[in-house]
Amino acid sequence: MIKTSILRAKIERSKIDFRDTFLWNEEQADANKNLILNLLLKNGEEIILHYIKSEEYRWFLTNERIIFPHETSHIFLSHLIDVGIPQELVENPDEKMTNNKLILSTKENDAHELYVEEKTWHLFYNVFKFIVSKNRDKITTGNGSD
Repeated sequence: MIKTSILRAKIERSKIDFRDTFLWNEEQADANKNLILNLLLKNGEEIILHYIKSEEYRWFLTNERIIFPHETSHIFLSHLIDVGIPQELVENPDEKMTNNKLILSTKENDAHELYVEEKTWHLFYNVFKFIVSKNRDKITTGNGSD
């Protein structure tokens, strides 16, 4: 489990003016506690932010998972082993400001496309790189658990 305060601080320090990404705070958590959200969250799991691309695509970042309620699926943060950018961006770096996609790789050898707001991919790339490095630290010290 990643400390919520660390991830929140990384995001807040970016000073990015989000349009469709919403940091979650205690007031919002209290005001938005509804049955569906309570069913999605595990005991001790805290929401950090919520991204809404459309009615068909949204995700929540918690201190344990990325939750995709539209697909009723999730990715455990502890399973992340790498984060990358789309090959098109590598081949055409002029497109980097309009990029809105990251590729998350898990220890199950799955690659997941994660959509983010334009002009925010570098922030989330760094957030997920931080999580991946913490996962590696746990593996090398023998403290890894799911």
